Amino acid sequence: DFGVVNDCARFYQQHESRGRRIPEIEGLVSTSDDGAKLLDDAELQIIESSSSNEVRYEEENVCLLEIHSDHAELVKLIQTRSVVRCPKEINGVPVTIMRMDNADKAHMRVFYASSNATTISAGACRNCDKLESARLFNGLKSIESSAFEACVSLSGIVLPESVESVGDRCFAGCRSLRSAKIPPNTRSISDNAFEDCPMLVIY
Repeated sequence: DFGVVNDCARFYQQHESRGRRIPEIEGLVSTSDDGAKLLDDAELQIIESSSSNEVRYEEENVCLLEIHSDHAELVKLIQTRSVVRCPKEINGVPVTIMRMDNADKAHMRVFYASSNATTISAGACRNCDKLESARLFNGLKSIESSAFEACVSLSGIVLPESVESVGDRCFAGCRSLRSAKIPPNTRSISDNAFEDCPMLVIY
């Protein structure tokens, strides 16, 4: 509970001075006549959420990473690149979740997931129509729904031995997909995970 607006302003200033960044509110803070920073309700909700979860944001390569106490998440790409390599870790914190919640991924041709990744989130690479190759590493456990849906240039995929589940429509509409290697340890594959992949051979 931050109390009055001025308390919120002080929190933001302390937050900023510690080098922690919340990109959503940068440039959105207004200033009162006495120079205090004023926050509206939406900004306050973002700050409260960040404070309670101890979240901070940092950039590496072209990746914006959301850093929690025990893991980090690839939130989005901050530049358009054809080859994207997600870092294994950031400041000693493993990058385990691949999200990519933005449109800049549309120009991505090759994607290297973090070698510490455990989850490819729902829709992470959906509609990346230029994506030709996705490199996934052992330790990955879950590929969620529509993660690679409609990646029409993707020609092949090798799932690591550690993958346990492949979600709904995960690779649906990947019409250039010719081969998919599924490890024997995979316990759950949605019935329509590879729907509308006319050239596909599964190994």
